[in-house]
Amino acid sequence: MNPIEKKNGAQLKPQHRDTMFRWLFKDPKNFIDLLRRCSDDDINLTIDDIQPFDLDSELAVRIRRNDVSFITKDNRLIILIEHQSTQNPNMAFRLFLYYIELLQLWVKINNINLYGQQKIPQLPIPV
Repeated sequence: MNPIEKKNGAQLKPQHRDTMFRWLFKDPKNFIDLLRRCSDDDINLTIDDIQPFDLDSELAVRIRRNDVSFITKDNRLIILIEHQSTQNPNMAFRLFLYYIELLQLWVKINNINLYGQQKIPQLPIPV
C-alpha cells in the first residue's frame, strides 16, 4: 500500500487514520457504541463496566501494539478492536498475539504467580 492514498480528493496517510481511530475509541462512551454496532450479540456493558486495558499501558517499548482494548472490571472479558483499512488474512492471528500480550500484562497487574501451587483465576475471554 502506498504511504499516501487518495480518497475524496484528499491525501490521507494510513498512520493518521489509525491515530484518529485510536483517539476516538479510547473514549469509553465511543468504544461501547462501536462495540454495540459491531457485535451480533446484545452487548449489555456500560461505561461503568469497563476500563482501558491496552499494550500502551505497559511501560516497555513494544514492536506491536493493539489499537483499542478494554477489560471488564470483573475481569470477565478483554475486548479488542482493530482498525484495518484493507483486508488482512492475518488479522485473527494478530489479535491472538495481542490477546496473549494482554494476558501477560493481566498476570503482572494481578500479581499472579504462574509457578506457584495456587491455581490461577479464570482468564478473561477475548472478544
